[in-house]
Amino acid sequence: QLAQPSVELGTTRYVALVRSAVLHTHEPALGLLLGRRLRINTHGPLAYALMNAANLRQAALLVERFMPVRTNLLQPRFEDCPVAPRLTFTPAADLDVAELLILETVMLALRNVFEYLAPGAQAVQAVQFRAPPTSYALLAQELFACPVHHRAKANALLLNPATLDIALSTADAQALENAAALCQAELDTMTRQESLTARIQRSLL
Repeated sequence: QLAQPSVELGTTRYVALVRSAVLHTHEPALGLLLGRRLRINTHGPLAYALMNAANLRQAALLVERFMPVRTNLLQPRFEDCPVAPRLTFTPAADLDVAELLILETVMLALRNVFEYLAPGAQAVQAVQFRAPPTSYALLAQELFACPVHHRAKANALLLNPATLDIALSTADAQALENAAALCQAELDTMTRQESLTARIQRSLL
């Protein structure tokens, strides 16, 4: 069923699936291992947009705007503070035991995207999670290649302000415009589908 494109998982079923995956693999760091495998070309139209961004600041704004085309389980927000810019991630629903796994997967994947766009720039200076420390904290620090803090006030990638405006070698303004149009079209389609579902649900109640 999962291999069928028409199959959609609600949050409850997704959480149950994640819980089952962790239990069967006996791997508490599964989120990190998944995030490590997600290269930039696995992110669909969002990847196309990110690869053509003018700089990392624009890339962060693209993540904030178009993350729903990749996943709607987290709501990203780019806080463009001159001294301490950061990307925060707020769960869009009660993810229960799946929350940390999803955060680790998405945040590590994005850290790797920034590294791909600006190799060696250390665009991500530190990572913060609201969750308490884990048994695999050293692995997290190794994979993120920066300090990882727990019991923080927000889930966030702390960005290096010195790297945000460096021109990226992959930048292409026309390709970015095309990619943004693709992402927006996909968002519009998702919104229409959600609106239709809501109308059907209301008619059944």
